Amino acid sequence: MDKGYTLHLVMPTVDKPDFDWDDANISHLAKHRVRPPEAEQVIRGSSLTLGEDDDSGELRQTELGETASGRLLLVAWTWRGRKIRVVTAFPPNREWRRYWRRMKKGLPNG
Repeated sequence: MDKGYTLHLVMPTVDKPDFDWDDANISHLAKHRVRPPEAEQVIRGSSLTLGEDDDSGELRQTELGETASGRLLLVAWTWRGRKIRVVTAFPPNREWRRYWRRMKKGLPNG
């Protein structure tokens, strides 16, 4: 399953990005039982970039990573001006969880 994904140990370009939250994306995350701070933690932390898609005219990033409490999430987001807008976030399926564990074992503190 090694598809050439890139592990970002820090978020490129921005140290502490601002996030674009409103009722629409907050309620969408809630349907997946994810809170906005959890999605932010994945984006700001060590995450695995799974890909980029140009969906509806905007570039969307998809990342796999852990929250501060160790919860593994898939998070899709896009830049809106100078802010990050989380499009969706949810727990990954078994295949992605297994892949994350394999990748984490290869990290210095994994």
